[in-house]
Amino acid sequence: MLRRPGSNGSGGPDGRIGEGSQLTGGELRFEGTLRVEGIVDNVKLVGQALVVGEKGRVTGQAEVASLAVYGQFDGHVAVRESVLIATGGKFTGELEMLRPSLSVQEGGVFQGNIKIVEAAAS
Repeated sequence: MLRRPGSNGSGGPDGRIGEGSQLTGGELRFEGTLRVEGIVDNVKLVGQALVVGEKGRVTGQAEVASLAVYGQFDGHVAVRESVLIATGGKFTGELEMLRPSLSVQEGGVFQGNIKIVEAAAS
């Protein structure tokens, strides 16, 4: 399950793309929790927990353990654990899930396709 506090011990995210910031193109790898309050456009995000804040807008791809959308996400996500689309959040695109753990709160929007994938054999 997605936990809002990061693993840095401060109770906040480990990384942050703040309001007024914009990241365009490329790939961003992160550990712990990344919170996006700015704009991320055409970027592949790879890490543990991705939180798109109320003012955040992400367009691109993500490979994460968990995803929480309070703002907007448009693209493709491969998620290993859980997805939350909160009240006021909007997800548009393709969602690949290792296990079916999707929660859409009242007032949240999901537009797209879901594919449940099998874990690779060890």
